[in-house]
Amino acid sequence: MKNTTFLLLILAVCFANKTFAQDSVSINSPLNFNIKINVLDFSEDATMNDEVFLFVYKQDGKSWFPVPLVQDFFILDTARRNKIFKVNSTSFSSTDTLTFLLLEQDTKKTIKAMEPTCRLYLNEIVALFNQKEYTKLREYFDDDDILGIWQLKASQLNLSKPMIKKFETLNFFDWSKYRIELYK
Repeated sequence: MKNTTFLLLILAVCFANKTFAQDSVSINSPLNFNIKINVLDFSEDATMNDEVFLFVYKQDGKSWFPVPLVQDFFILDTARRNKIFKVNSTSFSSTDTLTFLLLEQDTKKTIKAMEPTCRLYLNEIVALFNQKEYTKLREYFDDDDILGIWQLKASQLNLSKPMIKKFETLNFFDWSKYRIELYK
C-alpha cells in the first residue's frame, strides 16, 4: 500500500511539473505592429538624403540564428523624411528578443551583402555598439555607418501607446539624428 501511494505521489508530481513547464514555454501568439523610421537630421548634409537599411530580427534563445522580420533598403530625403513598415509575426513568445538595426549605406553593398553579416554577427555587433566601440564595427560594415541599434525583450513591448527610441550618432564627421517608433 505504501509503495502504491508513493508511486502515485511521484506520478502526480511528475505530471504537475510537466504540465507547468509546458504552459510556461509554449505561450506563443502573433505579434503585429508598425515601425516608423523618421530622419530628424540627415547623415549626408551635402545631398540631404540618406540611403538606409533596416533589419529587424527576432531571437528566441534556442535557435542559432536570429529570424529576420524586416529586411529593407530605402532612401530618405527632404521630400520623404519617414518610412513605415508593418511587422506580422505568427509565432511570438514573451521571452523573444527583438533587435532593430538602422544602417546608412556609404558603400555600394546591397541587402544580399549586408543581411548575412548582420544575422551571423548580431550579438557581437550589438555588444560593440552598446560598448561604444564604433571603430571596431568597421570590421563588419566597412564605411557603412550604424545609425542606431535598439534591442528589447518582447515582454517589454507595450503598444498601448507608441514606443519611441531616438538615436544621435557621429560617424567619422557624419552627424545624424533618427527616431524609431513602434505602434499598433
